[in-house]
Amino acid sequence: MWIFLKNWYRMIYIIFEEGVMMNSIQEEQQEYEKFMFELTHKAHEVQQDFNRLSDNNKKKVLTELDKVFATKGLVGVLNYLIRQNY
Repeated sequence: MWIFLKNWYRMIYIIFEEGVMMNSIQEEQQEYEKFMFELTHKAHEVQQDFNRLSDNNKKKVLTELDKVFATKGLVGVLNYLIRQNY
């Protein structure tokens, strides 16, 4: 009888643990989806602001970002913009 209860307890523990892991995976997926939604929204806002620039300023922005992107990648561009207080 003791072995049966011990095995039954293990089964309940495993089921509970898998449930917690599933919740964690779902929360992680929700966090990812929320971030991607916000990122897409902000990218759209930036695109709208960029479209309102004069042609000359568009060229300046693209030239500057191309230089930073070529040397440091996307993370470098984001860090560069943060440091410039834009």
